[in-house]
Amino acid sequence: MARDQAFDMRDYVDVAERIRAFYARYPEGSIQTEMVRLEGDLVVFKATVYRDREDHCPTTGWAYEREGAGYVNKTSFIENCETSAIGRALANLNFPTSRSAQRRLEPQVPATTEQLDEIRELVSSERISEDIRERVVARLEAGFNARQAADAIAYLRRMAGKAGRAA
Repeated sequence: MARDQAFDMRDYVDVAERIRAFYARYPEGSIQTEMVRLEGDLVVFKATVYRDREDHCPTTGWAYEREGAGYVNKTSFIENCETSAIGRALANLNFPTSRSAQRRLEPQVPATTEQLDEIRELVSSERISEDIRERVVARLEAGFNARQAADAIAYLRRMAGKAGRAA
């Protein structure tokens, strides 16, 4: 955000919303945090975001806070720092921090019939676990845009392939 622009809270996508979006896109994902340093009034956190259990290229985010610096940090500087690190990691994974950026990154082009048919075919495979099947079917009912459908197809192909190798 440019320095001369005022921060508009209505445009901000908070970390909790980005976490929900992350797990919707990557149901097998994981967010891990580590307090790297707690010294006096300073805390440093590292967050690592894995898209699935075999993610060999996880995304990280770092944050530091000082106790008493700002309203929230008077009582919750450690929690605030951990949340900030998660927010940075998710931003590094292209989960936007602003609604305007979100709209630019995710045009609402509807999923094609071919994409939806492929999702239905993949999700009906015996290789897809019941819990994943239920989540994808619920998401199908809610609707996919084209990018979400492409993500779902890639994910389901990966899950089906893993199940095939394990058998």
